[in-house]
Amino acid sequence: MKRKIIGASICLAAIAFSGCEAPNWEDPAYVSKQLTEGDSAQQALAMERISQMPEDKQKEMTPALAAVYMQGGGSQKDAMQYLVQFRDARAKDAYLAELKSNSAGYAAAAATALGELKLEETIAPMLEVLASTDKNDTKLGIVQAFAFMPSPQLVAPLTELLKLDVDNNPIALHSYSCDVIGEIALAHPDAITDEVVKQVTLAMFYGNRAGQTVDRECGLAVQKMGSKATPELLKIFRLEREDVQALMMKYDSTDSPFPQNHPKLIASKRLASLHAKEAAEPMIADLKGVKEAPKTLAGQQAVNWRLKEGQTTSEIMYALGDIGDPAAVEVLSDVVTNKIAENWDDITDGLIELQLRQDAASALNRIGDRKALAPLLEMAEKGVVLDFERRAAMLEKGGNPVKEIERYQFNWMVAAEYAYLATSAEKPAFEKLVETTKGKYPELGAKMGSYLVAFDVHAECSAKGDEAAQAKCYGSKVNDENEIIRAKAAWELSRLSGDAARAELVTALGTTHLNTREILTFAGYRNPGKELVGKLDELIKAHEGANAVEKRLDSLRLQLLRGWLLANGHK
Repeated sequence: MKRKIIGASICLAAIAFSGCEAPNWEDPAYVSKQLTEGDSAQQALAMERISQMPEDKQKEMTPALAAVYMQGGGSQKDAMQYLVQFRDARAKDAYLAELKSNSAGYAAAAATALGELKLEETIAPMLEVLASTDKNDTKLGIVQAFAFMPSPQLVAPLTELLKLDVDNNPIALHSYSCDVIGEIALAHPDAITDEVVKQVTLAMFYGNRAGQTVDRECGLAVQKMGSKATPELLKIFRLEREDVQALMMKYDSTDSPFPQNHPKLIASKRLASLHAKEAAEPMIADLKGVKEAPKTLAGQQAVNWRLKEGQTTSEIMYALGDIGDPAAVEVLSDVVTNKIAENWDDITDGLIELQLRQDAASALNRIGDRKALAPLLEMAEKGVVLDFERRAAMLEKGGNPVKEIERYQFNWMVAAEYAYLATSAEKPAFEKLVETTKGKYPELGAKMGSYLVAFDVHAECSAKGDEAAQAKCYGSKVNDENEIIRAKAAWELSRLSGDAARAELVTALGTTHLNTREILTFAGYRNPGKELVGKLDELIKAHEGANAVEKRLDSLRLQLLRGWLLANGHK
């Protein structure tokens, strides 16, 4: 307040004795003049007046503020504080000067301003600062800025950043580097060399002592690289990448969360999200093989290996479902019917066996080949997980009977997958199963019976005529109150193709039922098109800042689909 009074007194005195112009603090031209020609008191008063102006008038101050900044002095910091908020190309030289000097303490914000303005001519000087500065916040600001202008000239320096040790450098540098490389992969796919792919696929496994990783960010970059990443991911899946295995050895300890088979798990997830058809054959071979912990492992390390291998086996089956190769139906059916149980004795107990056999049933539904209906129906009726059944029998004998729904979880879950895969023609066979089951296990039979509505959905919509009419029918049901109806509609929509079905899918993706949207996101891979990208952008933006786990997972699934669509030419 004192400074304002002094400034006003000076001007009043000047008006009285020298004919000075009357102050007009509403006029940008007048304020600009005070900034560039006034003394320190007038300049300070002008700085304060800017914040009282409407936003459009404030930006008119940009040239004057840039001049004040370049002159240096006491008002330099205040000038840059305004400029980094304005994001105005007229301040380019001031932003670059601040980036190089950090005189006002806004180097990182100045870099962000240059990035958001997409001033590609500033990339070279920004790279010079990136290579010379020892300030991590400035480095982070520069790399974040590059996301707005993904240029091929950034590939080499960002690849070098990915080689930095994650314990002695902010892991956020690696995260942002993967983000930018992913955007470059979409804008300039030819700029992504084998070396870049190898470095990004290695970075997926980085973790620092604080427990931070970049699996998500580098995984999204891999998704945006598309099929270019498949050869390296297959090497990782086969545990043939020496650099990745060496990294696992670095992390290795008795309680390590990164056993030597961890790379196979991550590679399975990435190959699944890429829907890489080349992965089907080695994955089928893996399921048919014997799963046994290496003899070199003992104690807790062997336990960790077995737990990881079980988790990986689950991911492999889901990957085969996503890839959709009918060649996988036979081995997945063998898993459901427990014909390859001996191969997996070393990694399974009752609960793990239950999980893996259910996963195999889900994968068969995802593939969509109705040849799998017979083993699913058989297991819905007769399937038994022996260890699980023995445990239930013991509890029952001890006076603590297990509820039918829990005891025969495998049966009703397999029945659910059958219903989601079947046509209306299979309804009589399913009704017979329900009635037979009700006679022995009323609660279990009732649970199975709840899935009869899935057959009715197929009967109604498949009778509508052409695929366009069917798609419209299924699309009308994705917001039904009944979750089973929603799911059946979404699964059947995933089995239709063509422009009309895709248009219905775009609309259906707007459902607020995230479990249904997960199936519809899967459908996007089966019927891809550029129409989906705009809808995905809208949905991803709606999730920004979300903290709920289910919303973050939904956002990740949407981002993966978006990356895959763009990488595969659906732009």
